[in-house]
Amino acid sequence: MFSAGRYVVVDDEREQLALLVDALHAQGVPCVGVHYTGKPLNRDAFAGVRVLFSDLHLIQGTTVPKLQFAAMEAMLRNNVDPSTGGPYLLVVWTSHDEEVEGLRAYLRERLEAHLRPLAVLTLDKKPFTDGSGSDLAAAVHDKVNASPQIRALVSWEVDVLSAAGATLAAVADLVPAGERDVEGFSAKLDGVLSRLATAFAGRPNVGADRRGAIHGALAPILADRILNAPERPGTAGLWDAALTATADLPDIGEADVGRMNRMLHVALPTSEPVASTDWGTALLLPEAAREDAAMLERFGMRYGELLSQIFRIARADRPGCTPILVRIGAVCDHAQRKPRPLPYLLGLLVPVGLQHKAMDQLKSELELPVLVIDEAIGPIRLLVNARFQISMATPPASFTPLFRIREQMLTMIAAHAAGYQSRPGIVKLPE
Repeated sequence: MFSAGRYVVVDDEREQLALLVDALHAQGVPCVGVHYTGKPLNRDAFAGVRVLFSDLHLIQGTTVPKLQFAAMEAMLRNNVDPSTGGPYLLVVWTSHDEEVEGLRAYLRERLEAHLRPLAVLTLDKKPFTDGSGSDLAAAVHDKVNASPQIRALVSWEVDVLSAAGATLAAVADLVPAGERDVEGFSAKLDGVLSRLATAFAGRPNVGADRRGAIHGALAPILADRILNAPERPGTAGLWDAALTATADLPDIGEADVGRMNRMLHVALPTSEPVASTDWGTALLLPEAAREDAAMLERFGMRYGELLSQIFRIARADRPGCTPILVRIGAVCDHAQRKPRPLPYLLGLLVPVGLQHKAMDQLKSELELPVLVIDEAIGPIRLLVNARFQISMATPPASFTPLFRIREQMLTMIAAHAAGYQSRPGIVKLPE
């Protein structure tokens, strides 16, 4: 029910842990205390971590640095979820600064990049546990804000949380003031949420996915509040300090471009839900579906003919190409789960270096920006052809979802298809 803590404190001594947590709480720093015993910890405590404070020596009874480093590595590997708990900073409570560089090297060598802390900082806990240090918050502030980019990202996260809170308050305000009590509030709020969900999905369809319907209704409000939120006190100049390279950005390789485009425009099944019928899903066209009979039935052309005549792919390049189907259609039909069949466009994933006929000669074809879907394959481009659209009530199980195209890029594909299919044609004599 409650959101995960963003500041987490870990110590093997309960007394020390309590002192540190109390000191942070007393100065307005919200944090979660975790007692380290060597046994499995509660991963939920680390789910939203942005700053992790930990004693350097988690194992009692030994002074061997590598044993302590191994304990730290195991704790991070087993508890930090890269999809929700990163990026994060590791602040080590220690007066043994000479060991910290060894810890940094140890974690760099053994932890995968997505599990590593962005930085390992040090802070001596002794002044704060014996009472001689009065301003722990200021010390933490100095350590955490050593990177203006991290500070800016954490500030952005606060903006998002504030916008979510404001959206929640706006929904609650739709309940009349006279009925905002324990007895009547829940029923009235039920009515408000039900109306919002029904307005988004339609009365016949809201029961199929109530959560998705309320998310669809509230997401545009949340996005607008994030984009138009006023600057919070104390954040003036924050982004000026964090973004200093905008005037003269060096070129980057296609692989890096593809990874950034993937983050912006693609959802992968390994981290987000992707169903074969979802709006924007790219389905693999399996080998059996590429047989002549199946292709002639679906598209009126053999697979080899499509590659050579439509996509202009040379025979030698064809093994590196992957045919797909992209689920398109009206977003309102998808949201309201209107009766099928579902429309799909034929597409092709091609390596970036592959040469094919120029786009201006193929008005039905749309070439999308560089993507990296699979690191082993490398940068690719997605070609979609508006001439080849099919409909299916339910895709066969062998049509595996590869990824889902997010709304911005998918809208571009849908607009291209609609524009191509509605282009006018006239009869005229040569001049």
